Amino acid sequence: TIHRTLRDFHYNKMFNNKVGLQELYSIYEKNWQPIGYLSEEHRQLRFESGKKLLEEYFKKHAVEKVKHLGLEKTFNLSFAGTKFTGKIDRIDELTGGGVEIVDYKTGSSKDQKAVDNDDQVTIYAIATERALGLDPKLLSLYFVEAGKKISTTRTEAQLKKTEGKVAEVVTEMKKGKFEGNYIHLIPLNP
Repeated sequence: TIHRTLRDFHYNKMFNNKVGLQELYSIYEKNWQPIGYLSEEHRQLRFESGKKLLEEYFKKHAVEKVKHLGLEKTFNLSFAGTKFTGKIDRIDELTGGGVEIVDYKTGSSKDQKAVDNDDQVTIYAIATERALGLDPKLLSLYFVEAGKKISTTRTEAQLKKTEGKVAEVVTEMKKGKFEGNYIHLIPLNP
């Protein structure tokens, strides 16, 4: 719900330039999924908690001038002959050239060291470069509940190293071996 709400908020900002807090709440209500909660009280608590998160997000970003190049941008990649697909929450144009990838995270936040070693943003950087033809200069995780964005970068050597690691894991998976840290990367065509 939060991801879809932020997508729609930024989409509206692209075309309306100014989106009010009440409009953000309306977007949230439209995207709200009322099922899967322990009780009516739990559902209402989570709904109100989401509104509070969005209010804080709005206060920080309502007047921000950002040119979005993509919102929930789908990409397709191939590692070791196996196709992968994914979605990048946001791709923003940077003033000095290149783009920033922004991935929203709900739940507990990470520290700078964890973000610097995050495989997901590395794969997003590979996808941005290879599949989308853009130059990923800045990779950011935005921890919605904490209201903070932590950014990092990757060198070409780091991208190649991760690409090699993923290809190696895919090759091992094809052999029936499912060990390693990349088990969350599920290929479309095993």
